[in-house]
Amino acid sequence: PSATQSFGKILQVVQTVKTDTSSVGAQYDSPADLGISCAITPSSSSSKILVDCNLNIGGEDMFGQYIWLVRGSTQILLSDADGNRTRASKYIDHYANSNDDYNSIDVNIKYLDSPSTTSATTYKIQGATYSANKEMYLNRNHNNRDSADYDGRGTSTITLMEVAG
Repeated sequence: PSATQSFGKILQVVQTVKTDTSSVGAQYDSPADLGISCAITPSSSSSKILVDCNLNIGGEDMFGQYIWLVRGSTQILLSDADGNRTRASKYIDHYANSNDDYNSIDVNIKYLDSPSTTSATTYKIQGATYSANKEMYLNRNHNNRDSADYDGRGTSTITLMEVAG
């Protein structure tokens, strides 16, 4: 960094706002893109990128859903390995009753990444469920009826902030 550039200073901010819906029908061992991504070009290889994701997630029975934060094609922010358990950035296990088909929940991911590059860098979200026969949704629930009183829509965002390193 130059003498005028102080550590920790926010150098740029970019954001993707997703207002439509998307879905994946992928099993935990074959994650798929959930349809939201954001790109940033760091001004210095010493910069860090603060990734802030706010996701509105729905699913078929809301059980065994996996979410990954991905830089380029590499999953980042993973849990520790432990036996046969699937590593992920977030795991949703909200199996309560059949009403889960009507639910969507807010999932937040915040991570300070060190991509060590000045090339354009894309961050995206991948998702999967415990079974390829189940669906995960962005910005809607599983029931998805066309009614004003139930089954509304949400929005999701990815905000990237370059932080001087």
